[in-house]
Amino acid sequence: WDPDIGGFYYSASGRDTEGYLPDVESTAQALVFLEYSGMLENYNNSYAVALSAEMKNSLLSFAKGLQSADDTVLRLSKRGHDREAERRACELIVSRGLNLVGQMMIGLPGGNLANELETAKKICDMGATGARIYPTVVFYETELCRMAQRGEYSPITNEEAVLRSAAALDIFERCGVNCIRIGLCSSDNLSSD
Repeated sequence: WDPDIGGFYYSASGRDTEGYLPDVESTAQALVFLEYSGMLENYNNSYAVALSAEMKNSLLSFAKGLQSADDTVLRLSKRGHDREAERRACELIVSRGLNLVGQMMIGLPGGNLANELETAKKICDMGATGARIYPTVVFYETELCRMAQRGEYSPITNEEAVLRSAAALDIFERCGVNCIRIGLCSSDNLSSD
């Protein structure tokens, strides 16, 4: 468990290995373990009752990594999961009385306006109460950077990111899903160097 990120690691060795972060699938598996181990029996079988407020809030802001509802985009982006894994994780969160905040990414490899709008709709359909929209950022010396250098990926422009984010935001607003963040916070890591 990582209280700063709000998710569970696949293993203790993953936690101790640089570059590995908690992931949605491992977090969902940990919650299933809590349920089937009987640890929730004294809490009305409810995560909402059993978990501390800090842990619930941390989980709520983490267990959201949807990125895309398109399997081709997820495969090309090497996200390590498919839309069925996303659906199961979201279903588990919502069925346990927790609020789902869906995070989507604009401009992933294979992404386009149509599949990004479909992702926004899926986030709404899965019962999200909140959403975040992030543009895809290419960092130097990453696989995404190498894909761009090989001509396998073309990053979207700032203008495209704004237009596509606005279209996704429109869907969230029409569905009554509060969009709590659009874009990334400025930092030294996001410089153009």
